[in-house]
Amino acid sequence: MSLDVEEGDRQSNNERAARVGFAQGRVVWFGGVDSWLKDWIFFLENEHTLISMCRGHALHPFERFDRIMYFLCVLCFSLFMSAYVQAVYPMQNGIIEYGFWLLLASILLVVYDYALRFLATSPCMQPGGSLYDSCWFCRECFVDCGRQGLYVCAAGSSGFLIGGIILAATSEHVLPGTFFCYFFCYESAFLFW
Repeated sequence: MSLDVEEGDRQSNNERAARVGFAQGRVVWFGGVDSWLKDWIFFLENEHTLISMCRGHALHPFERFDRIMYFLCVLCFSLFMSAYVQAVYPMQNGIIEYGFWLLLASILLVVYDYALRFLATSPCMQPGGSLYDSCWFCRECFVDCGRQGLYVCAAGSSGFLIGGIILAATSEHVLPGTFFCYFFCYESAFLFW
């Protein structure tokens, strides 16, 4: 009987440690001298945008549906930014100016990415987060508000999608081949990041 109780306590302690580790961005999970490869694979399975949609841990605060919504938001925004930079600042105006706006669009994409990820996970409200122990009611409300905010951003990101398509279709500077080339470069860099 006491062995069952100890096993249950150990399991709940492991779950609590996993939740705290995910909330605090832990990267070393298995420890040991030769475990870096297992740690890296586990980290990729839970943090990489595409891989984590399929292989993310069940206790991770960033749930699979939220990851899909997050990916769609970033995809729509990068489509819009690709069309915007090519339509307003074409390469024919000068490579320096075009490179500057391309860099600025990439920085905006990274900021949008981190803001959505923070909104979806609310890491300070998760176990181990800085505000987790402050108030039970606030903790439960803000975690749900963050997820709902992600869904609102997903609806708003459809506006970016429509705007990007209209911009790409109506601009004389945007060629379909180069537009999709830059769009896939944005996405490749984002997914690699």
